[in-house]
Amino acid sequence: MTIHIVGAGIVGLTIAELLQPYFADIVIYERDEIGGACVDNKNFQKFVHVMHTDFEDVWRFVSDRTEIKPHRTVSKSYVDGELWPWLPVEITDEVIDKQVRGYSFKQWLSEPPKEALARIKTDPDGRIFRDKFEGVPNYSLLFENLAKGKNIVKRDIRYGDLSEGKIILTGAVDEYFGFCFGELPYRGMKSVHFQSEVRLDADIYTFNDPKIPFQRLIDYDRLGYEGGWIGLEVACNDKHYPVRNDESEALYAKYEALAKNNDVSLVGRLATYRYIDSDDAIKQAFDFVSYYLAAG
Repeated sequence: MTIHIVGAGIVGLTIAELLQPYFADIVIYERDEIGGACVDNKNFQKFVHVMHTDFEDVWRFVSDRTEIKPHRTVSKSYVDGELWPWLPVEITDEVIDKQVRGYSFKQWLSEPPKEALARIKTDPDGRIFRDKFEGVPNYSLLFENLAKGKNIVKRDIRYGDLSEGKIILTGAVDEYFGFCFGELPYRGMKSVHFQSEVRLDADIYTFNDPKIPFQRLIDYDRLGYEGGWIGLEVACNDKHYPVRNDESEALYAKYEALAKNNDVSLVGRLATYRYIDSDDAIKQAFDFVSYYLAAG
């Protein structure tokens, strides 16, 4: 039986890596770039990604396939001409107003959704992440190693294109099914990169002021990259982050049921319509493979 994996991002490639010892015929389909939003080069990342996790098995899986530079991420917010620490020591109305609300509106075109507010933590040391493991992987090497020996086909796959075999979808489920119930709402980021002799005194600056059209500056020298590059990130309507509300959840439920009825497995952020970090996405791939192998 052929295993068809639609999408060659970190989830699709992880599933293929874990299934490869058990199945001789695995085909991965990718219309765009292998690695998705996590790709990097020697100067910068496509979008900023720092690996952080409490899952030792996820950390070991990644570190076995690439180098990870240990790192502790520091961020600051630009507020009224000053730089304020982020994370805050305490979440107050002033913090929400001056460091969150405008940023959130640029990202979500709305007040901060409950899911986004729930992700805000506090830390007196100003560390964004407090996971057991944290660092910056060499993503290019990771994807090179994960893709090694795999049958990757450059093709845009839609429902009905594959007539037989097991289909594992890691891309956007509404797009795969031709938007038959309508389009799920997403927001995303786009980025530009430029060289600068001026260094930031934090890895990331965030910009809450709605008059400033972008959201983040990233100093890639601080993340271990070469050449003095700064990344500027701006929100857009790309398919990166699901916009979850009652209406979109009901719409997703229709696609989820359609996938189940057609024996299409959904794994990863876009397919499961969840805002999850890369370690959770890899863990989801682990759990799927364990379940799939146990089910025979």
